[in-house]
Amino acid sequence: MDLPPTRSPLLSYGLYPLVVGAAALAAALAVRADANRSAVMPAILVSAIGICMLVEWRHPLDRRWSMTARSLGRRDLPYITVGLVLERLCEVAVVAIATATVSSRGFGPIGRLPLGAQVVAAIIEFDLLWYWYHRLAHQRPRLWRVHGAHHTPAQMYVLMHGVFHPFDELVVRFVLALVVFRFGGFTPNATFIALAIIGAVGVISHLNADIRLWAFNHILIGPETHRYHHSANHNGNYGTVTSIWDQLFHTFVFEPVPPARLGLVNPGDYPDPEQFLRVLAWPLRSRAATPRRDRADRVSVAP
Repeated sequence: MDLPPTRSPLLSYGLYPLVVGAAALAAALAVRADANRSAVMPAILVSAIGICMLVEWRHPLDRRWSMTARSLGRRDLPYITVGLVLERLCEVAVVAIATATVSSRGFGPIGRLPLGAQVVAAIIEFDLLWYWYHRLAHQRPRLWRVHGAHHTPAQMYVLMHGVFHPFDELVVRFVLALVVFRFGGFTPNATFIALAIIGAVGVISHLNADIRLWAFNHILIGPETHRYHHSANHNGNYGTVTSIWDQLFHTFVFEPVPPARLGLVNPGDYPDPEQFLRVLAWPLRSRAATPRRDRADRVSVAP
């Protein structure tokens, strides 16, 4: 079933390329001007978040999924705060390890590619590793106890992009970042632009607004495909920037109609996301102490 005609075609079809394109352009201009990247990257992401929050406040797709004072203050802020601290610590650790082990100017065949080709390759490589970690996190009970923190809310809005268990943050910010962006042979310029694009797509893919990618859903991750990933009865669409790996491994689903319900089929199967300390401890529980209902089997997707 197709969606009805959009009430604002300019918003529905124009916001995604505007936000992601502006992030890529700002990062490229910062590289060209040799600007302070530690200042530019937060500015790019904060701008993307601000624009998207304004849009979903004025034009929410479903008011049930909107941010509230309670969801922000009693649930989201602890995850976002810890995530920001971990992001900074991981960045320092990744740079320190890379400085001691690899060239800071890129290396190998990758480092000799044109800048644009490096950016595309970095995004695709990062998404491949994220795809498999993400898919396993939905299929392995121990990993699901970590990743499930991101899926417990029955809402979906911009700041939900920051609601992750710290263990998830460590995998993305340290392990994947080190493997791809430091050991992958990419130049710092390509890495910077790729990270800006990945960050912008992550923000807008959680947007609670009628944003449509049309045929580009088969190439890129956007609110339509990622919203379906957050639905209560589905596990596919594991990519974070591109949907090509989901299509290659047969986990891509495109349902343009918004799902009836987000979150978990049985919310009681996971700790209340407002109980931050209990969520943190959940993956550390022994298998014997775990109830049978604590499983990552909301639905299975045939490989």
